[in-house]
Amino acid sequence: VRAAAAQIASGQAGLKAAQSRWDRVSALVQRGVVSQKERDDARASLDQSAAAVRQGEAALDVARQDEETTRISRQSLEAAVAGAEASVQLARLDLDSTRIIAPADGRVGEVGARVGQYVAAGTQLMGLAPDQVWVVANFKETQVRHMQAGQPASFTVDALGGLRFQGRIDSFSP
Repeated sequence: VRAAAAQIASGQAGLKAAQSRWDRVSALVQRGVVSQKERDDARASLDQSAAAVRQGEAALDVARQDEETTRISRQSLEAAVAGAEASVQLARLDLDSTRIIAPADGRVGEVGARVGQYVAAGTQLMGLAPDQVWVVANFKETQVRHMQAGQPASFTVDALGGLRFQGRIDSFSP
């Protein structure tokens, strides 16, 4: 833009000089001191200088349009960068969603998920047997009245050949 403005200033200086020459030559032609050829040359120089100023003005318009195009392109590129940054954030969130963390320590039982399978939040993927074993027992109301939380307890498991285990009463269901 500054170069185009300088070109206009240069053209205007040339136009001023050509106008002065034209004015001098025109006055001298009327008195018969200068030839018609010099008058024609002065007129051509004046027309060329005026055209140079118009050309400089057009170049200034083009430079301003280029500047505006660059400004708009920059805004577009900045928007593209912001969009790319948002895509990266979304990819990070998606990547975080690919890690499945068990709610507790334990051993994996039956696995229902397969490689490549899509799952929704809350879908049970596998059974997890916690390291700490809990036994839920049902007692008659008459038996419960003699039991207290924290009291030692023993039980047998028929599936294990009547093997006896020791434990303690943790709590009672409401």
